[in-house]
Amino acid sequence: MPLVWFSDGRFQIAKASVGFLLAYAFLYEQVLAAAKAFNSSYPLYVTGHSLGHALAVFAALTADLQVYSLGGLSGQVQMYSAGPRVGDPAFSGAYSALLPASFRVVNLSDVVPVLPPSSIFGYQYSHVGQEWSYLFQTGDVGDNHGLVDNYIPAVAPSTGSPVETNSPRSYPNSGLPG
Repeated sequence: MPLVWFSDGRFQIAKASVGFLLAYAFLYEQVLAAAKAFNSSYPLYVTGHSLGHALAVFAALTADLQVYSLGGLSGQVQMYSAGPRVGDPAFSGAYSALLPASFRVVNLSDVVPVLPPSSIFGYQYSHVGQEWSYLFQTGDVGDNHGLVDNYIPAVAPSTGSPVETNSPRSYPNSGLPG
């Protein structure tokens, strides 16, 4: 699913992680068939956690580009997820423009949202969507990333455990650079 995007006064090829793309390649036909089976007059909600977030990013693009936008129903696909960076700044810019109703839930104590690093071996990575952050430190790296014991309570009404910050990470709480 190549994206060419006009940004910074020039056309750019938007790049995404080849590992995530390969994993999604095995699911593409199923996602497309499922998206076509939905009634496109209703919103389609896409969600995922961790690796599922990366797959949800591509699934939301597939649904939007192949089903909803072609039918004149842009803005019908919405994504709510939590996970790693998926692509470079051109990819993130294109994604966010095509799917503005995308939201990332981020526990500031979780190491996964700072992976891969924003710059590594000359490659750049950035997040897609709008961030909603909270802080819930369990004292355990695995539990800080846990879906059932951490992320679900954070978005459930009136759990009282996490502290909503609604601001981006301003420090490398996970021990890795931002």
